Amino acid sequence: MLLGLIYGYVHLWGPIFLALIGLVLGFSSGAIIKYLYIKRKEKQMKETKFEVFLTVKCKENQQETIERILWEHDALAIGIKSEGQN
Repeated sequence: MLLGLIYGYVHLWGPIFLALIGLVLGFSSGAIIKYLYIKRKEKQMKETKFEVFLTVKCKENQQETIERILWEHDALAIGIKSEGQN
């Protein structure tokens, strides 16, 4: 858009028309790139065919940190068992 506005003063079509063309081209190319990126990421998520169960024994003051780390690494679920439970 900016380049269309700058070089539009030199070209016959003018700055407004070339800026609008740049706006449309920039928006559409950004949308296409984002669509392809999301499509690729969804395909990678579908290819995951395994689950891992992880048991972590820690102190109570470490629990929030461990939960945060697991959620950041796309944990499907987190269960908490207190020490008093059997």
